[in-house]
Amino acid sequence: MTVTPVNPTAASVRWTQRTLLLRVTARLMPWSPVVVGAVVAMALSLDARLDRPDDDIVSLIRLAGLLVVSGAAFALDDRAAEVAGATTTTLRTRYATRAVVVVPAVVLVVWASLAIAPLTNTERSMLAADLVALLAIGAAIASTTARAGSSHPGLIVAPTLLAIVLTSSRGGPLGRLPLELDSPVQAWRVAGLIATVAVVVAAIATIDPVRPLAGRRTHQR
Repeated sequence: MTVTPVNPTAASVRWTQRTLLLRVTARLMPWSPVVVGAVVAMALSLDARLDRPDDDIVSLIRLAGLLVVSGAAFALDDRAAEVAGATTTTLRTRYATRAVVVVPAVVLVVWASLAIAPLTNTERSMLAADLVALLAIGAAIASTTARAGSSHPGLIVAPTLLAIVLTSSRGGPLGRLPLELDSPVQAWRVAGLIATVAVVVAAIATIDPVRPLAGRRTHQR
């Protein structure tokens, strides 16, 4: 029986490349909108807990989460499109790397905001589902905007998400968001559907159109 030797060098090189890509991405990403959104979100949550026991806490925390999600959209701005037009890294890889870097930060801030605010378990669950849906919609819009040629999707995602939230209770263009539904089960079901559609849209929108064309020309030659 012949045993094929494992080549540790190739795996090590791939791991080094991925680690380097994550580090470079984290360093080049515009973190200011994320930090500002996180600070304002935490301030709103603390204010809701300390000084606003009778106000509409759910809407206030939703606004806090929307600020964080909008800040994350600015973190998806693709500087490589401007400074590294000839890069071998695909658009999908660059956006996926940005998502890997920024999504944990968003989840941490949103979790802290929901934990601090004086909410019931049902309200927390439905707000979490609502923010998952908004984050997915933002990612889909950002990737589609990038495919259209823009390197600054945050400028489009943030106002679009705000418009969606303001119109959702009135049956806006995307229907009702999870927070406007009747139960956490329905909220998470809709959030899962929105996230699935958003992933498909983002996957299609971030296909690099240059590579298939280059492959066809090479094949024709």
